[in-house]
Amino acid sequence: NMRVLELFSGIGGMHAAMMEAEVKAGEIVAYDTSLICNKTYELNFIHSPAPLNRCAVRAKLVEQLEVEDLEGFDLWTMSPPCQPYSTTKAANQRDDLDPRSQGLHHIIKLLLDVKNPPKWILLENVKGFHGSKMQNKFLGAIEQRGFSWRQFLLNPIQVGIPNNRLRFYLLCERSARFSDRQGDLFTDVPETSDQRAEAMNGESSKEERSVRRLREFLDEELGPDDPQELVTPASILEKPWARGLSYVGQHDTTTFCFTGSYGKVYHKSSGSMLYMHADHALAEVALDKEDMPRHIGRIRLFSPREILNLMGFPKGFKFPEGLQHGEHCLFLLTLLQGLTLRHKYKLVGNSINVTVVALLFKFLIPPSKDEQ
Repeated sequence: NMRVLELFSGIGGMHAAMMEAEVKAGEIVAYDTSLICNKTYELNFIHSPAPLNRCAVRAKLVEQLEVEDLEGFDLWTMSPPCQPYSTTKAANQRDDLDPRSQGLHHIIKLLLDVKNPPKWILLENVKGFHGSKMQNKFLGAIEQRGFSWRQFLLNPIQVGIPNNRLRFYLLCERSARFSDRQGDLFTDVPETSDQRAEAMNGESSKEERSVRRLREFLDEELGPDDPQELVTPASILEKPWARGLSYVGQHDTTTFCFTGSYGKVYHKSSGSMLYMHADHALAEVALDKEDMPRHIGRIRLFSPREILNLMGFPKGFKFPEGLQHGEHCLFLLTLLQGLTLRHKYKLVGNSINVTVVALLFKFLIPPSKDEQ
């Protein structure tokens, strides 16, 4: 059973992906500075009915980690802050000069100093990370420590999930396994060992994945009138720019990427909204946007649970509803009445697609001999 170091762990997307991929992790140590993220992580993966034998979440800046904190792990996972490489207007794309890249700078330093580097590293980030100065510095460090790597640019649409979330993935192994095509950027989902075994048995190794309809991901407990906090207010739909937002129905097979600003910033780049009364795919018969006020009461935000479904999180995943006895930390006072809708959107929007990453784990980490 391997030891896993989870950096920038958030709400535990990497942990959920490892569970889905059946990675044999005997111990996971996760680091994140957000106490709300950490409480959510603990609730789902430490205080869950069937946790790993050993799992710890620590509230600590990555920049504060020392070499000793990184020794002895078989796998490092990380999803560093994406703002330095994002194309959004507020991001500025300062790359390695952005203060938010300091955590990754520090990881590079520790990777060069650690006595026992990991066997594998998996990094997730936005498309803009590929080709950045920060990526080049990271590649220089892992090459120096004997790693080869493979680069991917993948979208959940490719695995049948109706959500556009194009992300860059860097898979590294401390061997020459990937050395032949390190400069290539792969845009196809890699074949796993299970699929290779099927091919050897004469079965098709490539699944034909049709994109599923949104109705499969909607919360069945939500009725058309419940909850009202999700319904898009008239003050939004009456704005001239409301015609430029993204609207989808239950029969559609795509949505815009949901970000941490969903529900706060109304723009199609923050995520699509659901037209509740569509009896057809809006991609085929578009919504009449010339008179948006007539749609008041019919359009709502996707719920946090529905976005979790699209991101591949397990059905039982939940958010903290209140503080546990004895917790008095000032930063956790927001949990006294449970997380707000805004908190939940930010937590989920800043996470990863579990389904895609699980497939990458299956490709990166071969099954042990007794599993073959």
